[in-house]
Amino acid sequence: MKYFFLTALMMHYAFSIQSQSYIGPTVGIDFARIIELNEDPRMEYITVYDHSYSTESFFYGIRGEQQVAKSLSLALQLFYTKKEFAASTFTYIPAKAMELKSFKGVLALYWFPIRNWHIGPGFTMNYIADVTYIYPHVISKGPFAIANKKEPGALLTTGYRYKNMLAEIFFNKGFSTKEQADFVDLRPINSFGFSLSYLLRVSKKR
Repeated sequence: MKYFFLTALMMHYAFSIQSQSYIGPTVGIDFARIIELNEDPRMEYITVYDHSYSTESFFYGIRGEQQVAKSLSLALQLFYTKKEFAASTFTYIPAKAMELKSFKGVLALYWFPIRNWHIGPGFTMNYIADVTYIYPHVISKGPFAIANKKEPGALLTTGYRYKNMLAEIFFNKGFSTKEQADFVDLRPINSFGFSLSYLLRVSKKR
């Protein structure tokens, strides 16, 4: 939660300084690689069936962009997504799938080697707010060991802007933290995807 407050404050500051600022909605598709992490090999509580980049999810959110130099911009983004993937649990009635609801904050630096095209790195913070186990005839909700998990990560993105539209391709790599559960958890989530944003200019360069 502190990260989201910090993102909001930075966005407010960015739109207050004297240069071009943009803000607008974003939608996209994310393909995630989700792998279980069982610290005790004798107790495989979660089994994810597919370890490839196969978990497809739709995401939406808001983004702001602030020009900080002639060929550099700072981008701040906040997304929401829901991921459902085939998995089982070592319980009396095994689950058939899991669902993760999460928010992601992104802080990225864009470099424009040519006009309207950018490439750049970024920092992400993924917050898993809710975990749901889906059983054959019932849906069971938390609390579970991996709920409320905060996961930092790195981002590499490239995109092209045409008028008010911005199309991007990105790759996101998650990193481990000390907040993992004792024996039931998921490995840091890696993903790639595509996004489309509609940006409105809210201030002009003075």
